[in-house]
Amino acid sequence: APATSITGRWELKVEFFSSTSTHLLNIEQDGNWIVGSHKGDFTVRDLSGTMEGEEIILRSVERMPGDQVPFIFSGKLSGNSLSGQIYMGEYRTAKFTATKYKYSSKRERIVVPGGPPLAT
Repeated sequence: APATSITGRWELKVEFFSSTSTHLLNIEQDGNWIVGSHKGDFTVRDLSGTMEGEEIILRSVERMPGDQVPFIFSGKLSGNSLSGQIYMGEYRTAKFTATKYKYSSKRERIVVPGGPPLAT
């Protein structure tokens, strides 16, 4: 069984061999099963995976004309952070650390203007 739910928005710092990048995961969890999206440097793609205890395995695939790059995440949950490695096929591996995004708790009333349109 999963240790906890990781449903939500996760901001990733990816450490490639010669550079770093920021990615974003939007995760929905149903028991051990995970689905969602992975926003990388160029595209947003589907994400799927599983969670057993604190161990996660996730996969997305970057598809480009004539090529595709798998992103297979394997890592461990510790509090509100995930960390581990990403296997990327011929592009080898990278390290990642992710933190769960905390939304602002600011509450304010939103007023929708009424009356005639302002544009002419």
